[in-house]
Amino acid sequence: MSLRGIAVMSLVTIVILFGGFQANAQAPKEKTIFAFDRTDGNVSYGEVTFDPAGNLYGTTAGGGTHERGVVFELSSAGQGTVETVLHNFTGKLDGGEPYAGVIMDSSGNLYGTTRTGGSGGRGTVFELTPAGGTWTESVLYNFKEGAGGFAPSAQLLFGSGGVLIGTANAGGAGNHGTVFELSPSNGSWTETVLYAFMGGNDGAYPRGAMISDAAGNLYGTTTSGGVTTCESDGLNPGCGTVFELSQSQGIWKEQVLYAFTGTGGDGANPAAAVVADSSGNLYGTTEYGGVAVCPIFSKVPGCGTIFELSPSNGTWKETVLYAFTGASLDGVFPAAPLAFDSSGNLFGTTSEGGLNSDRYDDYGGDGTIFEISPLNGAWQETVVHDFNGRDGGRPYAGLVLNSNGDFYGTTSTADRNFGNVFGLRP
Repeated sequence: MSLRGIAVMSLVTIVILFGGFQANAQAPKEKTIFAFDRTDGNVSYGEVTFDPAGNLYGTTAGGGTHERGVVFELSSAGQGTVETVLHNFTGKLDGGEPYAGVIMDSSGNLYGTTRTGGSGGRGTVFELTPAGGTWTESVLYNFKEGAGGFAPSAQLLFGSGGVLIGTANAGGAGNHGTVFELSPSNGSWTETVLYAFMGGNDGAYPRGAMISDAAGNLYGTTTSGGVTTCESDGLNPGCGTVFELSQSQGIWKEQVLYAFTGTGGDGANPAAAVVADSSGNLYGTTEYGGVAVCPIFSKVPGCGTIFELSPSNGTWKETVLYAFTGASLDGVFPAAPLAFDSSGNLFGTTSEGGLNSDRYDDYGGDGTIFEISPLNGAWQETVVHDFNGRDGGRPYAGLVLNSNGDFYGTTSTADRNFGNVFGLRP
């Protein structure tokens, strides 16, 4: 997803790298690019990214030499694909458990986050630098408990002046997460907390990445907080928010654009970043909420939604474009960001549900890839692909779209239970 700092590549490059998709209309729509076997990675939650040569980069949260995750590269080898592990995390000073994908700068360096490890034991921001055929990891920042936040689980965003912008899922002055900025200076990096969530109406526990507009304003989501208590026991402080951070005279101010209520079908608990169209409308998913009731999450009614936020006269209006039902095999619990195609249709994934049976719980389904398209003033959802466990399952990452309309993504499980990287032509 480009708004989260992910690059795209042309179909020509994809054909060179992965053998591409056959022009034959009878060819499979979904193709496994690489399946992890635990020694080279296990469970991928993050989006992939590409370099100009067409090599693909990503992370796994587990597996590898030390079972604390890896950063990997996929490149072509004849008609096949070769994985190179660029870094095996130890879970110690170098970090561990990277939940988010990496981003790449113009010099080919990779940047990412880990949820654990580092000198503070609460996660890191790291850089991988290529030189002479090898990659060297440098920890740019160590999170610890306190005002700086900790446990980052979202992809980073490049800001102006070479800064890195991200979210920490916990900690901060209010102990409900932060939005932070890392600035380079004389070979070191300094963290600045742009905003610390207090866990009230302002939101709590950001899990998704930030995006920015042309004016430098930042937009994101929090999984909790807001004006309504979602859990019946009152332990969850709110159903989540969509917020904006804007800067004035060096001070960042937060504005809640929408606070989910979990009632009336508006959705609850957005776990991923939003995306923006050319008119400034924002689109995203909520993992729960909506009009249907998914039995295993009865405290938060609903199987998830796709929503739009539209600005008008200084306020924002929320519209639910689609509410997942589960009963119609449309998928449940979307936890990933959306992606636009060139025609303005939206594509995304659900982490569960769909047609195929699921061996991990009794709800059913290994997840789906869906398309939602405008039709006669409304939006129509179509399941583009049903995961069956052998071709992947439980996708928690968003899709990356290339200029020819092909998607690439990751799943957290597959036939060997270790996840895979897939390509799909709708």
